Parts: sequence; structure tokens; C-alpha cells
Amino acid sequence: MAKTQFTDSVGRTAWIDDNGYVYTENGKNPTYYTQDEWNSRQQSRWGGDTDSNKLLDEVSNTIIELEDKLFSLGVSISQEEADAFLQKAIEQVTPYYETKKTEIEAGIKEGNVQAAENVLVDIRRIKEEIGTTLQKLDIDQAQTEEEFVNTLANITSTKDEDIATKQYTWGERIKELKQTQVQTGVLTSGIGKQEVGGFQDRQQAELASVERSAGAAQTRLETGQKFDIERIALARKTVQTQRERQLGTQTQEDATTSGALGTLGLTGMDQLGSEAELQRQRAERNTQIYKPTALTDLGEEKSQAIESRKLTLQGETLDAKQQQEAAQRSKILSEISKQKAKIGVFS
Repeated sequence: MAKTQFTDSVGRTAWIDDNGYVYTENGKNPTYYTQDEWNSRQQSRWGGDTDSNKLLDEVSNTIIELEDKLFSLGVSISQEEADAFLQKAIEQVTPYYETKKTEIEAGIKEGNVQAAENVLVDIRRIKEEIGTTLQKLDIDQAQTEEEFVNTLANITSTKDEDIATKQYTWGERIKELKQTQVQTGVLTSGIGKQEVGGFQDRQQAELASVERSAGAAQTRLETGQKFDIERIALARKTVQTQRERQLGTQTQEDATTSGALGTLGLTGMDQLGSEAELQRQRAERNTQIYKPTALTDLGEEKSQAIESRKLTLQGETLDAKQQQEAAQRSKILSEISKQKAKIGVFS
């Protein structure tokens, strides 16, 4: 059997069947009313301004209010609460990261100090090594020049001695020859002159030989000395090139040295301690070295820690709110049930 819903004279919902009768379910035996009978019945029950109707309206309104409260229940975090959680998270997290930041800054400073010390130690060592090499080249050049002078003097002296000896020896020979020619009576003859001329030619030949030998020895000496000087000059140029490759130009070296001294608070290289002393000072400071990027990493880590702490605080608050909401929901549902039971009393 089909049924249709309609609103009766007191504004309540009822059902009407195909035959136009209003009915109520009462166990298995429904009761049927005409619409007029139903409206009259409802008017007598719900109409008018009786105390019973007033109480029923109050109960109904109470149920409506309770249901509105029930539907309005919800757990969320307001913007003000979110801002408060963020501020609290910052206050809780910041002290640790401020301490860590100070530690990292000290480590970065220590790294800069050690780098400056290493730079100055390298500059000092390289300059000492190059200075020693150049000193040795100066000594080599001095020795080369001294040897050249001494050897040249020796060659000249030997040549002069040899020439004097040759001149004396051949002079004596020619003198003896002429004495013999006088005794034999051929001094002024053609044969005599020819013999004397032969001796004189041999004398000049030997003197020329001494000159040539001395000249050749001097040439060899000068060639060797030139080679040695060029070799020393090349070595000196190589050392200077090596110095510039390691330390830069003099301007660059001065700038590097000045910057490193400034980092250490020194005014000159003479204030830089020995390598052993520098190692002792580092051990005494015992500071962990950090790269400059560690500050950036720390900032990112701090931001993540703050966000994590904020979410934790929000979660804890949401849990508390959910517990309160559950208790309130249970209370409202219980009150609704009680009010609905009152409606049953009036029906």
C-alpha cells in the first residue's frame, strides 16, 4: 500500500494512505483517521497554549539547540594558536642552536687562523729555500769568475815564461853557432848566414807555437766561463720563475702576506712562531674546524627543528581538544536522549 507524507494542522508530519486515511503504527494494528479527525485530534493534543504544549515546545527547542551544538563541534587550530605555537617552538629550539652557532663560528675562525698560519709558513719556507738556492748560485758564479781570473793569469804567466825560455835558449844556441862559425871562418859566408837564419826561423816558429797554445787555452777558458755564467743565469731565472709560480708576483705575495698577517693580528713575519710552536698553540686551543657552509646547514636544521616542534605542540593540543570534544559530544548525546524521552511522555 502506498503512503504519502503531509503536514497536519499543528505543523507535524503524518502519513496518508491511498484511501485518504491518516494512520498511526500501533504494533501490528494501525489506527486510521480521516484528515479532519486527525487534525482535530492533533489540535486537541498539540494546539492551544496549554502548559503541556509550552513544555513540549521548550523540550523541542532544547533538542534543536543541543543538535546545533553537536554539529558545531569540530577540532581545529586557529591562526592565533598557530602563531603562538610557532613562537613557543622558536623559544624552545633557539637556545641550543645559538650555542651551536657560536661553536661553529669559533670553528670557522679557527679554520681561517690555521689557513693563514699555513700560508705564512709556506711563504717563509719557500723564500728560505729560494734564498738558499740563490746564495749557492752567487757562490758558484763567484767561484767561476775567480777560477777564470786565476786560470787566465796562469795561462798568461806560463806563456810569458815559455816565451822567455825559448828566447833565452835559442839566443844561446845562435851565440854558440856564431862562435863555431868564427872558429871555422864561415861566420860571414853565405853558409854561415844560412845556418844562423835557420836557427832564427826555428826560434820564431817555437815562439809562435807558444803563442798559439796560450791563445787556444785562453779561448777554451773564455768559452767555458761563458757557458758557466749562462748556466748560472738560467738557473737563477728558473728559480725566479718557480718563486713566482708558488708565491705569485711580488705584489701578489705582499697582498697574500698582509692578509694572512691581518687574520692573525700580526704586523710582520718575524712575529710568526716556528712550526712546532704553531702546532703547540693549536693543540692548546683544541677547537674543531667547521666550513663556512656549516652555518647555512645549521640555519636549515634550525628551521626544520622549529617546524617539527611546532607540529608537535599542535598535535598535543589537538589531542587534548579531541578528548574534550569527545566528552562534550557524549554529554550532548546523553542530554538529547533525555530530552527525546520527555517528548515521549507528552506524546
